[in-house]
Amino acid sequence: MADFKQLSRSVKGLTVLITGAASGMGRATARVFAAEGANVAVTDYVAEDAGKVAREIAVGGGSAEAWRLDVANPDDIAAVVGDVASHFEVSTSSSTMRASPCAARSTRPAMTRHGPRGWP
Repeated sequence: MADFKQLSRSVKGLTVLITGAASGMGRATARVFAAEGANVAVTDYVAEDAGKVAREIAVGGGSAEAWRLDVANPDDIAAVVGDVASHFEVSTSSSTMRASPCAARSTRPAMTRHGPRGWP
């Protein structure tokens, strides 16, 4: 049995930014995109953990770089997107860079440094 299902269309050479990529579904998603030939921007609130995932991908022959990202901070988002575009030499024009539709439809509660709904 394969570690993951292959994507139904090619992402080879594209650049993807994965949030929460240090563990769980984010990590698995980053690995799938890397295995399919995408440049992967591994982002997470915990920079060290994002770095570990990026190194795993690179050791496996993929293209990945890590960034610390707090998705609750618009300034962080703008800075990281700019850094990712610069690192992977991606144009940030609206015709070449767009958000995933599923990101806009998230039903998860808002997360803060203290967890969902401000719990410690």
